[in-house]
Amino acid sequence: LSDSRKKEIADVRTAEGAEACRLLGVKRHWFLDGVDGDVAHSARVAPALATLLQQTKYGRIFCPWAKDNHGDHQATFQWLKHVLGQTHYDCDVWLYEVWRPLHPTLVLPLGNSMDAKIAAIHAHASQLKVMNYLEGFCGLAAYRGLTSPPARFAEAFIVATSDAIVAGQHG
Repeated sequence: LSDSRKKEIADVRTAEGAEACRLLGVKRHWFLDGVDGDVAHSARVAPALATLLQQTKYGRIFCPWAKDNHGDHQATFQWLKHVLGQTHYDCDVWLYEVWRPLHPTLVLPLGNSMDAKIAAIHAHASQLKVMNYLEGFCGLAAYRGLTSPPARFAEAFIVATSDAIVAGQHG
């Protein structure tokens, strides 16, 4: 792909991500400009993340888990682990599954938020053209709901301290 096409795709996905955040009620979000498909080699992610953590004080950070079956998700985890180790940032990290189920330490029923989650997935129109993310998400949420009766849908997480993430003790 040409650089202009890569930029166009990044702009579309950024807009879709911002819309998904809006639909979910996320008040503040940041995009750290990793290169789609090559986040592992997007070295500018680390200093941008370190700066963001220095400017904020979050008690909870959400991140794909280390063994998710997507290279960019794995790299996102590795960048977060690296930055947490450098900054000694103290927080809880909630690792979530997308392309490979994890062994959760916490399963939360989705309840009334399922509709908002589905709407947020619909915001990613460019991705829905190539993959059936909606059916995959709904199937995984229904499977996780089996462990949270009477909930029909749930999400699973590995919840760990930032120190445990840095030490590699996160499931």
